[in-house]
Amino acid sequence: MVSHQPAPRKRGGAWGVTLLGISLVGAALAYAVSVDTETGGLLYPLVDFLVLVSLASTVTYSGYYLGKSDVEPKQLWTVATSVGLGIIVMATLMGWQLLAQLRMGGVVQAPLVLLVVTQSVGAVIGLLVGIYHIETIRKERKLQEARTAAREAREENDQLEFLNHLLRHHMFNGVQVVRSYATILGDHVDESGQSHIETIQYRSDRLVAIVDNMRVLVQSLTDDHHLDPQSLATAIENEIEVLGQTYDQATFEVHGLDDQYVSADSLLPAVFENLLRNAIEHNTATDPHVTVRVETTDETVAVHIIDNGDGPPDGIEEKFLQSAELRDPTAKEGTGLYIANRLVTKYGGDIHLEDDAGTDSARFVVELPLATAPS
Repeated sequence: MVSHQPAPRKRGGAWGVTLLGISLVGAALAYAVSVDTETGGLLYPLVDFLVLVSLASTVTYSGYYLGKSDVEPKQLWTVATSVGLGIIVMATLMGWQLLAQLRMGGVVQAPLVLLVVTQSVGAVIGLLVGIYHIETIRKERKLQEARTAAREAREENDQLEFLNHLLRHHMFNGVQVVRSYATILGDHVDESGQSHIETIQYRSDRLVAIVDNMRVLVQSLTDDHHLDPQSLATAIENEIEVLGQTYDQATFEVHGLDDQYVSADSLLPAVFENLLRNAIEHNTATDPHVTVRVETTDETVAVHIIDNGDGPPDGIEEKFLQSAELRDPTAKEGTGLYIANRLVTKYGGDIHLEDDAGTDSARFVVELPLATAPS
């Protein structure tokens, strides 16, 4: 088997910066050797030398650092060019000034140190300009990538919305036709065939529920994460009314529900629709009864949903906490709870299962951040 090794990245620009820095260190050493300490003393030449070495070392180490970074080779050459131009420009300006002073009959003291200092300063200025330039390019590139990613995400969201709308439209129309024919057939079959009619109607309702679950999931993924005060009473009472019409054998009891507002969005009713429906569908009692108890603190609202059955099936808590990667939106059980958990998490709340003291049942507890009622 042939092994393909990644091609080494060209770091010529970084080496160029390093070599320029080393040349400045050499110039500083040349200056140190040329100084006559017997006539002028040692202090000032020593200070000059330390300044020169500091500037040159900065350039040298910067070249080494850039060579280890993820800066592109082309940008490294930009920095090296900027350092070289800084040295040339500053040295030219200083040389011009020294020549002008000599032409006027002046005396230039320590011309070597002036040239070396000027070149070192020019190198540092060029280094800073080059780094600033490549950082500007990198930021612009990241900004452009972020804009592209945002645009692609919006396009994908639009496609998901369209496909979901198309699916719901055709699915609901098709299911409505199936239910209508099932109702007609119900008048032409005896009692032994009624169970088959009920199966058709039940499966039709399941198809509608699956599509509706997909709609809520798509909305939770595509909508902006913008939360507003939402009426808890409106969300719970409306869902109880709808479920009471769907499951006429079920009864509901509500305690502590007042005018509480929670931080959520327009999908809040889906949380309680799924939890209340789950409490009814998995209820083994002859007359299902669901109690909703609301408890309010200074910062949160806790909604307890308790039924008179034997509690949720084994493993249901793991199902609704299951990650999105493992979740099948068409699964018969647990999907509604998964949606509820996802939405509550989005709202900054918590949902969990508790044993109901004194009974064999269990309760779902939804905790949501309390919000100020809109004026």
